Amino acid sequence: MKIMNAEIERQIWHHNLSYLLLAQRVLNHYEDTALFRLGIDKCTGDKLLQLSLPELVRLAERPELITVLRLRDHHQIDVLLSQSTGMG
Repeated sequence: MKIMNAEIERQIWHHNLSYLLLAQRVLNHYEDTALFRLGIDKCTGDKLLQLSLPELVRLAERPELITVLRLRDHHQIDVLLSQSTGMG
């Protein structure tokens, strides 16, 4: 297996940190909706809310994405694209 280059690792760190900060913000304002949209349970949501910024940074430093892509097959992508909200 090839070792990832520094640019990819930096992008993963940035993605992870952005995701964690967004997750905290959404959990703070819309907990029930956030738990559903993030695909996590209340205990995990509570734990994320308790993390300090330095802890979020440490968690984000993992060399793998901490998010899970929920698109399971190409048909699901087609359905979602056909239902576009026009936000992008």
